[in-house]
Amino acid sequence: MNATILILGFLFGSILQYAKLNRYNVISGMATLENFAVAKAIAVAIGTGAVIIAIEIGLGFATYHIKPFLLGGIAIGGIIFGTGMAILGYCPGTLPVSLGEGSVDALIGIIGSDSA
Repeated sequence: MNATILILGFLFGSILQYAKLNRYNVISGMATLENFAVAKAIAVAIGTGAVIIAIEIGLGFATYHIKPFLLGGIAIGGIIFGTGMAILGYCPGTLPVSLGEGSVDALIGIIGSDSA
């Protein structure tokens, strides 16, 4: 199982790097509604995940349940997440990719996110 997770992580990181989705101008372009590459990638990931989950549920490997809606938690979490992205310029998934490319600022972000 751990080898599978490692392989999938490297595959995910390779795709992010190849598509240049870890670049500041791409991520900030999404925030300013000028570059929708990140939104397109997220839409593809959601669609692929929905199909895979539907197959897993159909085969009995997974179950479907709805979590409670906690507006306060969602709002606070969104503010914290958005503030971190605005300050650092990376999504949590792009931090390790950028670190692998040698971006020292990504290391600072990883250290900061692990200290919380």
